[in-house]
Amino acid sequence: DEAVLIDESLYLVGRKEDEGSRKPLASILDDIQENYPVLLLDHRPHHKEALHSRMVDLQLSGHTHAGQFLPFGLMNRFLARYVYSYVYGLYQKDLFKLIVTSGMGNWAVPYRFGSQAEFVYLDIKFEREDGV
Repeated sequence: DEAVLIDESLYLVGRKEDEGSRKPLASILDDIQENYPVLLLDHRPHHKEALHSRMVDLQLSGHTHAGQFLPFGLMNRFLARYVYSYVYGLYQKDLFKLIVTSGMGNWAVPYRFGSQAEFVYLDIKFEREDGV
């Protein structure tokens, strides 16, 4: 639950996994300078705080495994959508972007069937409003 300015170029914000001990995102973002982009790492694809903060440019999440194995994968995707709204892929609302990856790991059983493990490589380029 902290924000770190990296190389005078962007803020990297990390969130605790335990939701009971997490600070409100607004309090984490209180001391950052608004002229730098903000990259938020949050294992679970909660996005409402980030979206409403209007300060987060990109959030990277996982947790849902995009449904881990069939036939339960279809059910997992349905249940995950009920809980998280966003289960897998790129989502955008105004200037805010959320990427949810299926990840490399698994949950409960040590295999995947009917869903793909993935390692995501991103080449991120932030552009200021003045085009720089």
